Amino acid sequence: MKVAGHIALLALTSLANTATAQEQFQIFGLPLGAKMPYAVKACAPNLKASNTVCWLDRPSIGKDKKQTGRALLPEDKSPDWVGRGEAKLTITSAGILENVKVRGMPIGDESVVRSSVERRFGGPSDSGRYPFGSYARWAKAEADIKLICSTKVAVCGLEFLSGAEFRRQEAAKEAEAVQRLRKPQSP
Repeated sequence: MKVAGHIALLALTSLANTATAQEQFQIFGLPLGAKMPYAVKACAPNLKASNTVCWLDRPSIGKDKKQTGRALLPEDKSPDWVGRGEAKLTITSAGILENVKVRGMPIGDESVVRSSVERRFGGPSDSGRYPFGSYARWAKAEADIKLICSTKVAVCGLEFLSGAEFRRQEAAKEAEAVQRLRKPQSP
């Protein structure tokens, strides 16, 4: 009896740890790379703030049944700079939050946004300048995070891509590169 009870306790602990691991990685109070705890609904007309995420307009649905659209993020779980941009979400047909983007933030917010991300994730794994702006990237197991600021249009964009989707996209790029190499180089 003691062994059966111990096994049951281990099984429950394992289930609890799995659930906790899925819930641990939150972006703006949302479970990036995990199933959303509720279906995202349309925002009420003229809504300026919300404690739950909602669609600002009807999301587009791709061939892969993913929903992508502008959203209002939970105000109580988002830094002030989020409100100066436009948020966009991608949710799979299984309800998994795959991507969170905040675009159109004024370029003057670059240092505030960057220090906010660094406060949670540490220094970027890659960063630099290019002729018309700058970029920073944080590569984590749970997410790939990119901050790109363009001096040409004076805005910044921040993207949080789930680790699983990032790895899937990288594998697809690699497979495409292999296919290109297999093609004849001359007629």
